Order: sequence, then C-alpha cells, then structure tokens
Amino acid sequence: MKDRIVYIMQDKNISANRLAELMEIQPSSISHILSERNKPSLDFVTKLLTVFPEINPDWLIFGTGHMLRDRKDLIETNDANDKSDKNEVASKNSAHQPLSVSSSENPSRPQVGVSLKPSQNIGRAIRKVMIFYDDYTVESYDYFKIE
Repeated sequence: MKDRIVYIMQDKNISANRLAELMEIQPSSISHILSERNKPSLDFVTKLLTVFPEINPDWLIFGTGHMLRDRKDLIETNDANDKSDKNEVASKNSAHQPLSVSSSENPSRPQVGVSLKPSQNIGRAIRKVMIFYDDYTVESYDYFKIE
C-alpha cells in the first residue's frame, strides 16, 4: 500500500507534509508509513479516501482495479456520504433543523446537499472548506482568524 500512497502523492503533486495537512494528521504518521515503520491504519485509509473520494478503495487497499473509481461509484459514494452526514447532523442537533441547500435545476446531475447550521453556536467557526468538482479535482480552503 505504501507504493500506492506514494503514487497518489506523485499524481496529485503533493508532498508528504501537504498530504498530512489535508488529512489533518501529524506529518510523522505519513513519514512512518512511507518508511514502512508502520502500516496504514483503518483510520488513515478512511481519511485518505475522504480527502480523495475519486480513489478506488480496492486499488488502494488490495492493488486491484484502476486507481480512480468509476463515475457511477463516485456518485453512489457521495450520495451515501451525504445521507450519513445529514443523519449525523440531525442526531447532534436534534433541537435545530439544518437548512439544506441543493441544486435541482439540472436533473441529470446528482444533487449536492449542504447543511447549514444556525449561527447560535457561538465559539465555533469554519476551519476548512473543500470543493469537489465533477472532473475529480479538489480545492481546499483553510480559514485562519487574524487578530
């Protein structure tokens, strides 16, 4: 699996430190995996597939199939993640009704839901926004509070 992780980093043109930043883990975790000191944990694999949803889990874990998922598989995975996220938000904030924003103008495209929470959660702030495009590219924006 180490070789496939290195291949992903080369394909995405990112360093081990940038991968750790995207996955929100310590850079030493990546270093230990790349040096084969440690094997990737389930948590590591899950985070990697969350950051790069276009990566085929069978290819990553077993080395079988193509590196990228089929478009159909990616849409099904995103739909499942959207349902899981909505259930998690509903269970955490049962007193608040999340506002769902979706695009229904083009029925041939899958609907993408965004849950917006009421601004009553003082002390919480957006830390990162990730945008996943239909051409399998991702943009990530980090927010820093400047005082």
